[in-house]
Amino acid sequence: KKPNIHDVLEGKIKIKDAAIVHSSGLKYIAGDKSYERLSQNLVKNFKRDVLDEIKSEELIILDTPSGFSSDFKKVISLADYALVVKTPEMASVADAAKEIRLCAEHKVRISGAIINMSRGIEGEMSEKAIESVLAIKVLATIPLDDDVKHAAKAELPLIYSHPDSKSAEKLKVAAARFLGKTYE
Repeated sequence: KKPNIHDVLEGKIKIKDAAIVHSSGLKYIAGDKSYERLSQNLVKNFKRDVLDEIKSEELIILDTPSGFSSDFKKVISLADYALVVKTPEMASVADAAKEIRLCAEHKVRISGAIINMSRGIEGEMSEKAIESVLAIKVLATIPLDDDVKHAAKAELPLIYSHPDSKSAEKLKVAAARFLGKTYE
């Protein structure tokens, strides 16, 4: 079993021992997949146990669950920027609008939105409609395709396991837009 952020928050290991370095040089710390560990309230010491230990890094990306739990509020209050990632369904976009308001209350700047797991079916909201509801720019819409599933199963970043897939290309577009650049 690979070490993860929950091991750090439980005091079992130091943050440096949980970091996994991908062959690309990207460092990441995984979360635990078990429901029991996900449901524990471990965020109370998040800043001390995690952020203070890795403050030398240039960019820290926290993948938080959506919603309005006290854990989400604590983590978001530590952020400088937020990138909203949602599916193109109305309920998901409505949750995003609430989360954006919460970010504004904590003076967290929104860098944009990524629409994830788009199947291109009737009933999904368009980028234009989502931008209208959220009043933020959609950086890209990522289609749900089999390559995403294969990469997840292999526990590999999609842009390395399937770099030419539609989803990988859209992720590259989103990353470029996030950085204020154009992907070609």
